Amino acid sequence: MKTKLLILCLLSGIMILNAQNTGPDFKNKKDLEALGKGRIYEMDGSQIRSIELFSIEENGITYLKNGSMHDIEFDRIDKIDFPHSHWGDVYLKFDHHKPELFYY
Repeated sequence: MKTKLLILCLLSGIMILNAQNTGPDFKNKKDLEALGKGRIYEMDGSQIRSIELFSIEENGITYLKNGSMHDIEFDRIDKIDFPHSHWGDVYLKFDHHKPELFYY
């Protein structure tokens, strides 16, 4: 009986951890807003600070900076940092034009 209870507790704990570690849905506007302010690191070494990710398109992203919308292609982006997101300190990389979320 104790063994069954222990197994149930372990499985419940694993399920809770998996639920907490799910990342954002990149098609969901609320999840993109929950990423918060970010910084784009471009391939040429330059940075674009204080951006808000608005959408992820087929060949790039659209972001807000100072109330204006801007576009940038994936090929120009090294990564995008979001240090205060709902999911913690994370960054995005775009491998094969698909967003991948990484945790620091």
